Amino acid sequence: MVQRDVTRSMKDPDSARFGNIAAAKSGQGAVIVCGFVNGKNSFGGYTGEVPFMGILKSSGYLVLDIASTENEYRAMIKTCRKEGVAI
Repeated sequence: MVQRDVTRSMKDPDSARFGNIAAAKSGQGAVIVCGFVNGKNSFGGYTGEVPFMGILKSSGYLVLDIASTENEYRAMIKTCRKEGVAI
């Protein structure tokens, strides 16, 4: 489900190449999914791997984010590690 939604949010969904993906259950019962994805930009070139994070809640609600800046990149990696997801 997370990979599907990451792919849908990309400029060229068919170009998605997933790297490491890992998951862990939080203390509140949500499943935290973190990983890396590479895809093509508007010019047709691959951008390099960027982290993404999905949170699957018991209600089925999915919160998804893909890092788009260097600060978001660092913050997302830090959040994933804090939640026990090593990527």
